[in-house]
Amino acid sequence: MKIYLDSCALSRPYDDYLNEEIIRDAKSVEAIFELIDAGKAILVDSRILEFEAKAIKDAEKKAKVNTARKKANLYVELTPEIKERASEFMIYGIELMDALHLAAAEREADIFITTDKRLLKKAKKIPNLKMKVFSLLEFWRYYDNQRNRKN
Repeated sequence: MKIYLDSCALSRPYDDYLNEEIIRDAKSVEAIFELIDAGKAILVDSRILEFEAKAIKDAEKKAKVNTARKKANLYVELTPEIKERASEFMIYGIELMDALHLAAAEREADIFITTDKRLLKKAKKIPNLKMKVFSLLEFWRYYDNQRNRKN
């Protein structure tokens, strides 16, 4: 299972824990990294994630996000094909950087995870998307369902 965490999901464990949702999301991302460390999932990184990580102003948070990105076994460059696919996603009202994330993820990942509710809603309307798009909560429901099917 190849997982792409967009910037908001990837950064969640390093956000300020202002409410229960952020705390739950942070623990979910940490659990995904446990799957990656155990070899049960592969993290997909991209040039878009790299670009957004460079823009993080808080030096400690930036360092933690970049350390997390190093766990990736796959890296997606920004190619003309990805830019073209991103422009197709923008037709659905998805903003440029989010569209680039989706297009990069679609190149290598089976699963795209975001904490951005607006992006999630719009991405789920894209026909023929070549991967599953989930919130963190939806991902864990899917993962548990897949595990139960195997047992």
